Amino acid sequence: MPGHVFIENTDLVFETEKNRVNTLDDSSKNNNYSQSGVVSNTSALFKTNRTSVDDNDTSYKIRFISIDNQYPNSELREMITSGIWFDDYNFIYSIKNRGIYVYNAKDRVYKTLKTGEGDFRLTSVYGNYLNYDRTSMEVNLD
Repeated sequence: MPGHVFIENTDLVFETEKNRVNTLDDSSKNNNYSQSGVVSNTSALFKTNRTSVDDNDTSYKIRFISIDNQYPNSELREMITSGIWFDDYNFIYSIKNRGIYVYNAKDRVYKTLKTGEGDFRLTSVYGNYLNYDRTSMEVNLD
């Protein structure tokens, strides 16, 4: 055997996938995308990845991938219709004819903001206000 060969016990598939996820940029269709309801604002700590889409391309599941592997990766339990980052940890999402909810990607905790009938198409966050369906509401996460 040559003198300068090093054998390392490394899972190359895992390493390749880890490098792929960590090098996604904000224009990638796999990360913080703006089509189909996810608004393009981002988190500095998590990347988002759509994992499954319904037949009409109107609702989908979403994963949260920790950029620096400081937090565990997670996935929302439900199919959502739109979503937007409120801050680096809290992702606000909606489900048509059910309501608006918050998911804390760091602590993996859910919270309900509003329930009822409607599209609940999220458009933007400005300060502590969430804009959706031509209306707005104040968001209090305490």
